[in-house]
Amino acid sequence: ASTHCTMPERAEMHSAVSFGDLTANNVGQAQTLNEVVLPIRYEKKLYKEVVDTARYARLAYFNEVVVGAVCSRLEGTKLYILSLAVLAPYRNLGIGRQLMEHVVNEAQKNGEGIEEIHLHVQVGSDDALRFYERLGFKRDDEIVKGYYTRIEPADAYHLRFAVRSP
Repeated sequence: ASTHCTMPERAEMHSAVSFGDLTANNVGQAQTLNEVVLPIRYEKKLYKEVVDTARYARLAYFNEVVVGAVCSRLEGTKLYILSLAVLAPYRNLGIGRQLMEHVVNEAQKNGEGIEEIHLHVQVGSDDALRFYERLGFKRDDEIVKGYYTRIEPADAYHLRFAVRSP
């Protein structure tokens, strides 16, 4: 008998995905996920800001294990997406899309008068760029030179999404 581990079928993976709120008690899981998936490191104080605006953040679970997260912060009438991360084996299951849809839906409720959601994507991250554009984000004409300080390429695209109230 074989004892090797195999990934579940796609349908099983969809049914095993759930979503939950980000809180002071589990924000460390989002931080760990970001450190594993993303090439940049955020300071701990940034995660405190994320908890302060937790309605615009979300965790994704597969069988109760965190596999995705979106973290945001409020900047006046704009909401900035600090990070969106999904572990590689769980990509292309709609998890990232659902995390972003949560953020957009919360922003559209417009309790805080959010007019725009914006984010940066590293130049060369073509899959990420296409992902956000499919969600309706528009890229600024100008590239932000030297946006990143510790990774190459250092340049970024700035993308915006106009929030419309229901």
